[in-house]
Amino acid sequence: MIFPNDPAIDDPEYVYRYQTRTSLRHMRRHVGEYLTGSLWMPEKHSTCPHRRYREIHEKLSEGMGIYTLSVWRHECYARNELRISSRNGQDYILLRIPKTAIAESGLSVTADDWAIDKDTLLPNKALLLYEVAPKEEERIYGDARIPWAQIMQISAVWEEVQLEAEHLYAVAHPYAQDYLIWDPEHDSGLPSDEKVLRAHLRHLTALTEALGHTEWWRVIRQRETRHSLLAAWSLWRNLDRTAPGMRAATHRLLSNLPNHHPWREYLRIT
Repeated sequence: MIFPNDPAIDDPEYVYRYQTRTSLRHMRRHVGEYLTGSLWMPEKHSTCPHRRYREIHEKLSEGMGIYTLSVWRHECYARNELRISSRNGQDYILLRIPKTAIAESGLSVTADDWAIDKDTLLPNKALLLYEVAPKEEERIYGDARIPWAQIMQISAVWEEVQLEAEHLYAVAHPYAQDYLIWDPEHDSGLPSDEKVLRAHLRHLTALTEALGHTEWWRVIRQRETRHSLLAAWSLWRNLDRTAPGMRAATHRLLSNLPNHHPWREYLRIT
């Protein structure tokens, strides 16, 4: 595989992609913790030229399909488009993918020839990664896969891809069928005791994170945040979690939270 290498456009080591946590959870349920291409259907992309895909599609054998994954050639392009796309309220995360990992996956690369408008041409900004693989009934994803372990996601710094770690209100493990993910803002449908627990947990987590990200030289801000955190701890410890409703809410959360979720350390403290 040969990637374009224009110093004015390309990151020499990485390509970038933004995707919603929802779609990544769906992908994980089907293929595990891998990033992979989705089936390209020409009838659904009539407004997108993708001439290379159309050329390949015309020569495909019966039962074969194209599985595609789009990426940006540089972080600045990805961030610019992410800012625009995020206006719709979707919960996107930005992924940084090593070119070596793509080469090892077996995916092929071609320029993205979709023109957003007459002044915005993607070939100089984006690439299409693809493979040709069997097209089976209801099969969504391809065979060529990039392990999440080789991909980083952006937070304050680049870190490993962890869908639940930053999505604190989505406390139900995605594989748990008997525990719903309720509305993040209102916790609609939850018992009142669990709403109380969640409110405290969000507050504790936010303050702990704020303290950890406050520069050492901002003495006043550090002191204020530390005092707020101590007050939140005091409230947390004074909650009557021996009451049946609170015990049940604690049990539900501990039973369904992902193993490394930050709320666990608070819930285990009595």
